Amino acid sequence: MKTFLSILAGIALIYLGEELAMYVYANYYLNSAMGWLGLLSFIILLTGSLLVCIPIAKLGQEFDDWTKQNNKSKLFKALTFTPLILLCFSPFVVSVLIFYNESSSYKRDHLEKYGVVKKAEITGTIDGLRSRHDLLFTFTHEGKTYEGMLDRWIYNGQDSIKNIGDSILIIFSTENPGEQEWYYKFREESEGVE
Repeated sequence: MKTFLSILAGIALIYLGEELAMYVYANYYLNSAMGWLGLLSFIILLTGSLLVCIPIAKLGQEFDDWTKQNNKSKLFKALTFTPLILLCFSPFVVSVLIFYNESSSYKRDHLEKYGVVKKAEITGTIDGLRSRHDLLFTFTHEGKTYEGMLDRWIYNGQDSIKNIGDSILIIFSTENPGEQEWYYKFREESEGVE
């Protein structure tokens, strides 16, 4: 019963952490202090995942003891213990996948419902050796200036690499200006335009 309650509490905390993380994701543009709330949501998710993992880990220990008592081969132990290890880490992986899926859906839905196309001015670049290659930009909406950063992207064989001071089309949500995408990339992904 205690194991069941631990798993149930873990699942509830994972759900709460996911909801809080989505709230932070949707409203971060309003106040950067929301990062602290994001950290809290991560801690809640981690705690929930641990509450689900601990009973599975205990089951793994019991399984290990059982294999030693019954003189099971190392191959048998390896073949059966590996799924338990994967099962133990699954709450962490699943919570990350759920957040990624929900945030992608949120962004797509907002851009489809409230999206406005606007010219943005390139203000800088990030050039990593093996990782990030982003463009920094600013745009105005209702008298306010917003900043953005999106990955460089190729559209119809044309590289999105622009020079500082150039303008480029973006689409952003009027309800949440933090949701932004290159206009042509968004169009390509939503309409299948190539």
